[in-house]
Amino acid sequence: MMLKPVVIHILLFFLITSCIRINIKSEEKNILLTELDFEQYGFEFQSSVAGKYKKYKYLDGSYEIEYEFDGYDKNSAYLFISNTLITDLTEEEAEITYQAEGVVTKLSHLIKSEFLPVEGFLYGNRSELFIWYVEGVPTGNMCRFQISNRTYYLIIGGIYFNNLTEWMLFFNDKIANKNY
Repeated sequence: MMLKPVVIHILLFFLITSCIRINIKSEEKNILLTELDFEQYGFEFQSSVAGKYKKYKYLDGSYEIEYEFDGYDKNSAYLFISNTLITDLTEEEAEITYQAEGVVTKLSHLIKSEFLPVEGFLYGNRSELFIWYVEGVPTGNMCRFQISNRTYYLIIGGIYFNNLTEWMLFFNDKIANKNY
């Protein structure tokens, strides 16, 4: 029996995009932001409150680490964090990853959200910074950048930086000093 080309393409797609969840190393955890990185902005978290780390390895050898937090501090202040670092095999593959991650900003209107760019953010090979609006109200930020074969992606909600100067103070203190 001969497989049709469409079936072969579908099987190849699933093979290429397949991933397995593996344990994340402590040094990898240190690359990603957590709710504790926001305590200097007035959030107070109890030690029992924590987000989730995940790591995925893809069949092509690339991998992704992520941290997600969605909750409240002890004063009922809301915070959302979605932080991902994707390591591709080549810089060219990372360029594709970077472009694919950008689709979120283009589709945000479907969920009554909008990501408006903040001009002037320059970091790595390419980078973008946005203010995240939900139903017209500023809610958070989205930042992404690519350095070599790595793509960094961050969405925060419950706190936002409304200008480049504030963002750069936060970015230089919490993000730029990590090992990418």
